[in-house]
Amino acid sequence: MIDTYEALLKQYGNSKSLADGRRVHSQMISNGLDGDTYLGNLLVQMYGRCGSLDDARAAFRGIHQRNVFSWTILISLLVQNGEASEGLELLKFMDLEGTEANKITFISLLGACSVTGDLSLGKKIHERVRAKGLETDIITGNALLNMYTTCDSLDEARLVFERMVFRDVVSWTIIISAYAHAGYPLEALQLYRRMEQEFSRPDAVTLISVLEACASLRTLVEGKTIHERIVASGVETDVFVGTAVVSFYGKCEAVDDARQVFDRIMDKDIVCWNAMIGAYAQNHCEEKAFALYLEMVENQMRPNDVTLITLLDSCSSTCKMERGSSLHREAAARGYLSHTSVVNALINMYAKCGSLENATRVFIEATNRTTNVITWNTMIVANAQEDLNLEALQIYHRMNQEGIKASDVTYGTVLAVCANFGDFTTGREVHSRSLATGCCSDVVQNSLICLYGGCGNLEAAQTAFESVASKNVVSWSSIVAAYARNGEEDRARNLFWTMNQDGVLPNIVTFTSVLHACSHAGLADEGWSYFLSMQGDHHLEPTPEHYGCMVNLLAKSGRVKQAASFMSAMPVQPDASAWRSLLGACEVHTDKEYGALAAKQLLDAEPRNSAAYVLLYNISKLN
Repeated sequence: MIDTYEALLKQYGNSKSLADGRRVHSQMISNGLDGDTYLGNLLVQMYGRCGSLDDARAAFRGIHQRNVFSWTILISLLVQNGEASEGLELLKFMDLEGTEANKITFISLLGACSVTGDLSLGKKIHERVRAKGLETDIITGNALLNMYTTCDSLDEARLVFERMVFRDVVSWTIIISAYAHAGYPLEALQLYRRMEQEFSRPDAVTLISVLEACASLRTLVEGKTIHERIVASGVETDVFVGTAVVSFYGKCEAVDDARQVFDRIMDKDIVCWNAMIGAYAQNHCEEKAFALYLEMVENQMRPNDVTLITLLDSCSSTCKMERGSSLHREAAARGYLSHTSVVNALINMYAKCGSLENATRVFIEATNRTTNVITWNTMIVANAQEDLNLEALQIYHRMNQEGIKASDVTYGTVLAVCANFGDFTTGREVHSRSLATGCCSDVVQNSLICLYGGCGNLEAAQTAFESVASKNVVSWSSIVAAYARNGEEDRARNLFWTMNQDGVLPNIVTFTSVLHACSHAGLADEGWSYFLSMQGDHHLEPTPEHYGCMVNLLAKSGRVKQAASFMSAMPVQPDASAWRSLLGACEVHTDKEYGALAAKQLLDAEPRNSAAYVLLYNISKLN
């Protein structure tokens, strides 16, 4: 009789025939066999395969003498059906009953830790695995690897990997993929090369992870070698593999190669289409991206939120608002305006295209439905970029009133607005709030340098600078500007030198600050060398502000003729500020000839500038 029930339970479990399985269960109860350990285990397994966890739990409770297989079967079923937390809870009761876990139990429990992200419990299970001598077992080792990598404990995963006596393709793939996804592409490639040296054969999943690492490093040549292996293995046309290759070529700026692979993929899904559209978009082939989108629609492939966001971002970078508006209508028609990420992309697109009115309309329509901190940040930035500083601050205050938790980006942006607006009182309040909420990232600290530098509190600016963990060109430029703006020219120039020694390349903002510092200090030769270095060494095109700095620098140093010659040779038209600098220098250095020229040009630019008339009069009286 037991053999008959065994066969029926296995049959109905495999065929997922829940009704038939329940009927067999009723017969077992009638015959007093429902509490039998072996049949009870099969009963739990049958219910699990039929997707009825409640029946599986009840059958488990009905087993008179549960063994390790009883516990392992139920734990495995719970994990497989999205109830990992409950599966982990069973370990406590299993211990209370004095049942020793076996290899399969540990593997199931480690899988549950991977799902829940419970690193602490995972480590405790690891200790028990080690005590049982199972750590070097290849299947258990892979379960440990998976648990540690999914719980973001890469160092622990590497220790497990190195202790494994034998490794299979799964072991290698888990560790390579973990390094690639965690932002360590070089280490991922090194592991792949080591894998080849140990004569382990990678599978398609391994190669995709290696391609991801190559894409991060922009190593086109090595990536092409991986692609050749994929072609040789005959899986290039598989949509999953092919999409990864398309994405790789897109990131390496090889869009023609990406398109060739894309065209060979047999059954393209939306992810594949998005990868090719994204490859075009990120390589500034906006027209091809949009043409492919239209082709996709013609092929009855429904665009998703990723499609729309990619194209909207492309419209943002090219300021094509008409096309962006058509995508807005498409998003509305397909119900994607309930997706926060799409709303954010629309706001950003309209703002970048210069239509703050449309951006605000999208924001207002979405506020009561679907917004997050990114939505609010986008609106704050959009207003700040249009120099609507007061409006940006109002949005920030409203955000607080509505209980939206500000992020580091929020605080960084609002502090920058306060610095630009000269609202140092609000800036200090925002700083206090950021400290209270624990938002002290480099983005926030960089904005604090600008804020405190702007209000003359160099000590606070220096403290913020020293708090920046990874000082970049923004950090250095901000602190150089802070000292230059507050009359500490020597300190500004020294910081500029230190910045170069640290290997951080200056940008146009840095050069503006150091030129101002030289101008205030009257260091014409040094300023001139910086200006030449800007073009010659750093290949940066000077802006009108840089040219204005040089005019002011030369004029204040008494080099009136050189300043005038420089102005006549400038590739940009001198503005009123430049002529004003020259005119002021002519008065100080009693140069009537160039003074008259400067006054005429200044009055042409600003006919109502009474100060220019005064300066002209003073110069005319010079001997």
